[in-house]
Amino acid sequence: SPNRPYMLVLSGDITDHGDRESYERTADLLLECPFPVWPMVGNHDTRAELLHAFPQIQADDGFVQYVLEQEGLRIVFLDTLEEGRHGGAFCARRQAWLEARLDEAPAIPTLIFMHHPPLVSGIEWMDPGADEPWVLRLAAALRGRKQVLAIHCGHLHRPLAASFEGIPLCVTPSVAPL
Repeated sequence: SPNRPYMLVLSGDITDHGDRESYERTADLLLECPFPVWPMVGNHDTRAELLHAFPQIQADDGFVQYVLEQEGLRIVFLDTLEEGRHGGAFCARRQAWLEARLDEAPAIPTLIFMHHPPLVSGIEWMDPGADEPWVLRLAAALRGRKQVLAIHCGHLHRPLAASFEGIPLCVTPSVAPL
């Protein structure tokens, strides 16, 4: 097919309650996709159950984050989950991991995918504070990284286009109502 996607990125909140049955049902349905599927964790997910249902993904230092390289493009998937918290998280360990991955390939165009947008969208109950420590750590990790072409997020259930540290940022709307 001329319009077949290269891949499907699941931007998180794959389940509502992080239960094994929901992940297994979703993974079974996705087996029909004729292209790779790359999941990420959102605030409704649990790392252990996601890793169980999608064995192609490995945890790195306890986080579900990884890098793909395809046709001259690096895709970095970040884990912004803090289990039990609705909002995002990006601790010093994740910051060090991201900085190391970006340092590995400063000349290769890179996309970053993460569940929680690190900016204020106007949806107050879903927004982080502009000075939340996780947002400031992410900004520091990305500052001056010319290879990062764009950031793609989920979480908001609505489309949004903005920029973060001068990098275009898009939020993909949800396939489920809020």
